[in-house]
Amino acid sequence: MSLFDRTLEELARNKALRESGKDICIPSPFKRMGVEWPGIQKGTYLLVSANQKVGKTQISDYVFVYHPVEFVRNNNTNIKIKIFDFNLEMSKESKIRQAIVHRIYTKTGKIFTTRQLDSIYQDSILSDDILKFIEADREWYEFFLDRVTYIDDVRNGTGIYKYIRSFFESNGHYEYKKVMFTNDDGTQEEKTLIDRYIPDDPDLFVIIKVDNINLLTPEKGQTLFDAIGHFSSNYCVKMRNRWGAIPIIIQQQTLAKEGNESIKMGRTRATADGLADNKATSKDCNVFMGLYSPFRNSEPTFYKYDIIRLKDHYRNFYIEFDRNGNSCETSLYFHGAVNYFKELPRADEMTNDIYNNIHERMKP
Repeated sequence: MSLFDRTLEELARNKALRESGKDICIPSPFKRMGVEWPGIQKGTYLLVSANQKVGKTQISDYVFVYHPVEFVRNNNTNIKIKIFDFNLEMSKESKIRQAIVHRIYTKTGKIFTTRQLDSIYQDSILSDDILKFIEADREWYEFFLDRVTYIDDVRNGTGIYKYIRSFFESNGHYEYKKVMFTNDDGTQEEKTLIDRYIPDDPDLFVIIKVDNINLLTPEKGQTLFDAIGHFSSNYCVKMRNRWGAIPIIIQQQTLAKEGNESIKMGRTRATADGLADNKATSKDCNVFMGLYSPFRNSEPTFYKYDIIRLKDHYRNFYIEFDRNGNSCETSLYFHGAVNYFKELPRADEMTNDIYNNIHERMKP
C-alpha cells in the first residue's frame, strides 16, 4: 500500500469513527483550552516544562495520567489506554500514595497529604474509617493500576526504549517492504525493511511519560546533554512515528529563569530557550506546554486575577507552541497536596465569594 493510500485509509477510518459517535482522541480536561487543543492524540510527542517546584509533575500527572483513566472509566468510549510512567525522581510507592490522596480528594473533597496517609505525624494517625474507605475503593485502584504502570528502576534512554519496544512488539506486528540499496562499490543489494506497524487494537492509546528528563542517566561516553538529545531525537521520535505512541517528557527550566534579571524583564514563564541541559527537545516535540505561578514572582495580579488573594493556588497553563494548531492558555486553581487542578472562572467572573471561599468553590 502506498503512503498516499495508507493516509487516505486513516482519514476514512477517523471519519467513520467520528460519524458513528466514537472517539479518536482523549479530550482536554480544561474546557477553554480545549477550544484550541483538542486533547491527547495518538502519534504526538509532548513536552511539559516549568521552573522548579511550580508543579510540572502534578500537571503532567493530572492531564496525562489521572484524566485519561477517568475519561475511559466514566465514558462509553472505544478508546483504551496503557500508561507507562517512568519516574526518575520518585519511587513507584510514592506515586501510588499520590494517586490515593488524589482519589480521596476527588471522591470526598477531603484533603490528606501523603505524610498523613503514612501516619508520620505523632498527633495524626490515619483513622480506621479512611483506611476502610481506601480498601472499599479497591475496584477503582485495580482499574487504575491495570492501565497505569509505574516504573522506577529504568533510568537510561536505551532501557526506556527497549521496555516500550517490547510492549509494542507483543501487541502488534510489522509489515515489511523490499528496498534496493547501492553499495559503495556500485553493486546493488536488496534489503528487507520495516514498512509499518499494525497494532492488535487500533483504539489503544499508549502514553509514555518520563519525569523528569533532566535526571536521565547518561550511557557510556555520553554527557547529560547527549543523553537527553539522543533520547528525544532518536527514541521519542521513533516511538511516535513507528508505533503511534504518545511520548511525554517533563523538563526543567534553567535556574537563570528564576533569577532577578529574568524577573525584571518579565521573562519567567517556561520557554523553549529556557530549557535546562538540552534545548533541542523543543525541536523534536509536537506540543510544548508550560506551567507558571505568578505568586512565586510576587506579581500582585495576573491577567486581572487577584494573585494576592489566590496566592500559590493560581496556575497559568499554556501551550507555547503546537505544530498542528495554535498557542492557547487557561487559568487554573491548583492544590498541590492532592495533585488537583480545575479551570477557574474567567477573571471578570471572579466574585468576592469565590475569592473568599476558593477552596470550597473549586472542589470537584
